[in-house]
Amino acid sequence: MDTIQPERVNGSHPAAHPPPAKMSRAERQAADELARVERDRIREEARRARERDQEKWAAERDQLRAERKRDRKTRSSAERRERIAAWQARAQRWWHAFVLVGAIVGVNVVAIMGQVTAFQADPFGWPLLGALGAAAVIESIAIYVGYHAHVALIEGDSVMRLRLASYGIAGGVGALNYHHYSPDWSLSDLAVMFGAASVLSPWLWAIHSRHQHRQVLRAQGLIDPRAPKFSGLRWLLWRRETWQALRWAVRYSEQSPAAAMLGMHRDRILADADRMAGRARGDLAAAQATLIRAQSDALAVLELLPGDAQETSAEITDGRADETADETPIETSDETGATPAMWAHWQKVVEVERRIPSGAELATVGKCSPQYGAKKAREWQADMDGRTRHALQSRKRG
Repeated sequence: MDTIQPERVNGSHPAAHPPPAKMSRAERQAADELARVERDRIREEARRARERDQEKWAAERDQLRAERKRDRKTRSSAERRERIAAWQARAQRWWHAFVLVGAIVGVNVVAIMGQVTAFQADPFGWPLLGALGAAAVIESIAIYVGYHAHVALIEGDSVMRLRLASYGIAGGVGALNYHHYSPDWSLSDLAVMFGAASVLSPWLWAIHSRHQHRQVLRAQGLIDPRAPKFSGLRWLLWRRETWQALRWAVRYSEQSPAAAMLGMHRDRILADADRMAGRARGDLAAAQATLIRAQSDALAVLELLPGDAQETSAEITDGRADETADETPIETSDETGATPAMWAHWQKVVEVERRIPSGAELATVGKCSPQYGAKKAREWQADMDGRTRHALQSRKRG
């Protein structure tokens, strides 16, 4: 017989793990008590978790209900506004249709009634159906031509001939209807009423057609908007400015009175700025002409200077001015009492820089005292002024 081998635990021999010792009754009770406490704690935590979840779910459910209620309220308000707007638009269309029917169709009905009554009376004596058919045909001719004029106007074609034709036909039919009740063409209430009804039918249709055509043009931006409306007080207090603003608004298709006033003032300010700029350009041109004349006078003065000064200027032009300025001062000439270096500097400043040198400059160049340089500057200035006056007088006499 096979022997039963002992069961191994984790690959080890059973002898390596002896069976646990038996617990006493007190130990078992303590272990049971601990297990019970642990079970109660776990149950309490699970209960609290369920309560927290239930509170969370209740809050989310209340929030969703509030959102749904708010959405339903908003949607119902929007739907109610849409329904009201739709009914208002529908009522407006019905009112327009009623006005159209009452004005155009009602006038035609009155005109047809006049024709029918005349055809049934003497001398015609037609039956009702014959009189009604003849009246409807006669009164519908002008309406038919006017309808085609309306279609042509909506499609952008010329309507002048069709309009004139419908007016002419309506005038003839109106004269016929008038003659039924006034054979001698005298004034009669019935004649005026039925004749005017026949004449007014195509004219009223043309008014409706023109209104629809202008709506199409306005939607396409092919028609000018209305001019701005200024208050009577503005016209009373600022008549000229209001008129200019109205002209500006008509020119630039502006409907706002405030924008028209601002635009007019802006254009006025720009015009004033352009005038000031033009005046400044004229002043600048005059100043340039004065400068050119002054330069011409200065050149004329240079031509009148003594010969030794011109020779010294030629030496400066050749590049020898610096050597002359560095040399030791020589004796002054008998004519002016100044050194050639001072003459050369005077000539250079007047000819090149177009100004009169000061006495300090002449003293520095001539290596003399400032008083002497200032004296020579005054003498040369007086001599130049005299020569300039003499040259100008000679030029005027010449």
